[in-house]
Amino acid sequence: MPFRKNTELIWNERAERVEESRRSSYGQITLEEKTIPARPSQEAARMLASMVLSKQSSGIYDPAAISNFRARIALVSQCYQSAKFPEIAELEIRDAVEHLCEGRRSLEELAHASLVVALLSTLTERQRLLLEREAPERIKLKSGRTVRVCYESGKPPWIESRLQDFFGMQATPAICGGKVPLTIHLLAPNGRAVQVTRDLVGFWERHYPSIRKELQRRYPKHAWPEKPS
Repeated sequence: MPFRKNTELIWNERAERVEESRRSSYGQITLEEKTIPARPSQEAARMLASMVLSKQSSGIYDPAAISNFRARIALVSQCYQSAKFPEIAELEIRDAVEHLCEGRRSLEELAHASLVVALLSTLTERQRLLLEREAPERIKLKSGRTVRVCYESGKPPWIESRLQDFFGMQATPAICGGKVPLTIHLLAPNGRAVQVTRDLVGFWERHYPSIRKELQRRYPKHAWPEKPS
């Protein structure tokens, strides 16, 4: 009967890493079997990448962050077609994940890696600067408060903040060189939206007077000026 040594890569779900299973056998009889951390290799990297993509862990693969990034790219690409932004499809995401997994064997080794940063690196310097300038992740309001811009596929980008943070603003915040007005979720002091609009001037003129009366009654300690703009 032949003596055999067999080595294969396996995924350790508990340790969240690729391991090597080594087994020595004589015919049907197992003489020795042990599992050790896998050595860095292309095969180990591919297995790790496959697990990242299938698990979509909240570490390297954050579905919300990826969706937000793809929506930003799509918006700027539409407004600035001459920049020739690449499509960020599933193939590009898989390639980026596989690139990040090179030389690594576990999710722990990917703890400080960012898939969004990896995708950003596939853009030219001009494209990166255009994306950051025209579709920023955050914008500053008149009050000095900085808020996150939320991008979703098929929807206008939007922000939310307390209504008071928009006092003194006479125009709807816009991005992409003023081509894309932001949808504004105006929040009461309790954090609930009292109005959602893409026309801040119209809101001040038509809706704020009646909303102001209700807010004055419910939140008398807050300032509610007659002319907020």
